[in-house]
Amino acid sequence: MVKVPQDIDSDRIEGLQSISGVAFVVGKEAPDLQEIEELPTEGAAFHKNAQGTGFYFVDLEARWCSCPSFRFSTGLIEGTCKHVRALEDRQHASKSLMPREKADFSAAW
Repeated sequence: MVKVPQDIDSDRIEGLQSISGVAFVVGKEAPDLQEIEELPTEGAAFHKNAQGTGFYFVDLEARWCSCPSFRFSTGLIEGTCKHVRALEDRQHASKSLMPREKADFSAAW
């Protein structure tokens, strides 16, 4: 079973794929939702479907997605769908943009 924020079990993920369901969980107005809505739980997000009519739940830790491609193993590359890969790419890019600590070159004496 996939862990979903707010203790929502996998049987209720279907309802969360609607725009209104995602807006409720994310805490935004429906028109303000982005293509990928990351959740406070690191590695979890909602990814808008190609039609723009709803979202899929993506769990990076489990490398799982609620999209039909993932559920029926169609259109997968290396065992993942495009939604999982998009979120992985986004998180990788954000980590590479994080500021690095400044080196301390002051003498210890």
